[in-house]
Parts: sequence; structure tokens; C-alpha cells
Amino acid sequence: MARREDLIGVWRLVSFMAEDEAGATSEPFGTASSGRLIYLAEGIMSAHLGAGDRPALSDMGASGAERALGAMRTHFSYAGRWRLEGDRVLHDVDMSISPDWVGTAKARDVSFDGEDMILTDRDPGGRLKVGVLRWRREA
Repeated sequence: MARREDLIGVWRLVSFMAEDEAGATSEPFGTASSGRLIYLAEGIMSAHLGAGDRPALSDMGASGAERALGAMRTHFSYAGRWRLEGDRVLHDVDMSISPDWVGTAKARDVSFDGEDMILTDRDPGGRLKVGVLRWRREA
């Protein structure tokens, strides 16, 4: 069973794999995805995920709307409070790049593999069957 102390700290994304309903796997932000996940002892969390090869906004298209859409397609972030219930961490979202996430609780199964923390998302917004995020603690 995970303990609060096991999660507290700053984590770097190692990999993000997704599996759809047909069993096909993908890397939603590509093979060079990047991210940071922060759990504070006070119960505050913040997550930022994105493609590692994001182009500059000036290279994302002619109009401001096209640039904004390109930026949103290659990055995701949210923050709020967190709590641990057994081997599940719940993120109570109070701000997000996606307004639909605000006011929701996102549950993640927690496991550890050596120095890595694995968060498994079994219901990430209805788009994926399973999302597996591997995080490594920052020094």
C-alpha cells in the first residue's frame, strides 16, 4: 500500500503510454514527452505534461487561433488538492487547461517499480481505456 510520504516531492515524466478500447497502444505526446508532477505535504498537487518537441508558437500557424490550438494539442496541465486512499491517489482539480476537469476528482492507481512511480488512469476523460504514466523523482 502506498504511503503519503512515498508521493511527496517533484517527479519527472519518464513515459506516457495509452491503450484504447481495441487494445492498441500509443504515446499521446510522442516518444519525447515531458512533464512534471508535484505533490506537496500540505495536500496540493500540480501536473504538467506535453510533447517534448513542441514547436514555437510562431511556427504553429498563421492565425492566433491556430497557434493556440496547436499549443493546446501538445500540452496539458492541471492543479488542485490531492489525497491518498489505499493504492489510489485522487486529484481534486480546481484549475486546468481543460475547463471540464475543474470540480472533478481524477483517480489514479499508484504502484512503484524500483525508483519509478507508476500512475494508472483507468478513465482519462473517456478517450482512452487505460493511461500509464511513469514518473521518476527529481533529485
